[in-house]
Amino acid sequence: LSLYNVDGNHQPTGSPLCSATISTSSVRSRIGRTLSWCTFMFPSGYVVSANTEYAMVVSGNGGNSLNKVLVAINPGGGYSRGECGITKTNGVSWQAMPGSDMSFLEQENTWCEQQLLGKSAISVYGQYQLCQTFTPWRSHYFNYASFILY
Repeated sequence: LSLYNVDGNHQPTGSPLCSATISTSSVRSRIGRTLSWCTFMFPSGYVVSANTEYAMVVSGNGGNSLNKVLVAINPGGGYSRGECGITKTNGVSWQAMPGSDMSFLEQENTWCEQQLLGKSAISVYGQYQLCQTFTPWRSHYFNYASFILY
């Protein structure tokens, strides 16, 4: 998982502001084949600014259509301060998914941003990446985020 600035088209741009890794085997051993919350801790976090749009990008290091991580989304949307997108080109060209939102929680102890519903899922592996933009309503130190994965 990586945090990025976004461009005028709501797409991740530049180098990651911070990133965290979780192994597929760790996901598999902790949550098996059912959707479950999985938290990414950022060794070095980042101070996000209020009313500035950022992107969280979930990517895989390899894998294939049989060996992948599934990320829950709500195809009905529901998070009004961001949008979801997918790429099949390692971030070169993002395709917006209008009305959809990743299921995520960003920053605990009162969650700053959240989308709790997970009605379907999208594969993440190899060149397939998933992105969720969010716009914090207050400035804070971003040091972890949770997603519904399996």
